[in-house]
Amino acid sequence: MDILYTLFNMEEKISKIEEHLKKLDEKIEHLTNLIENHVVADCNKMSDHINFVETIYDTVKNPLGFLCSKINFYVGNDDRYSLT
Repeated sequence: MDILYTLFNMEEKISKIEEHLKKLDEKIEHLTNLIENHVVADCNKMSDHINFVETIYDTVKNPLGFLCSKINFYVGNDDRYSLT
């Protein structure tokens, strides 16, 4: 009788562990889906945006620096203006 009770308790605990593992698998699957479909896509979009901004900045940097230097010269400010 004592062995049957122990076996029953073990089966019950194993069943709870299996249920818990199933829930964890579902959560992991959900997180994996979010990472693959949303986070990676958003990171790629952000990377594209950063590249766009850097390209624009590289194009505008020298003319803007020249303009700022001329304005500082006419204003009387001897500080060199650097856009690095």
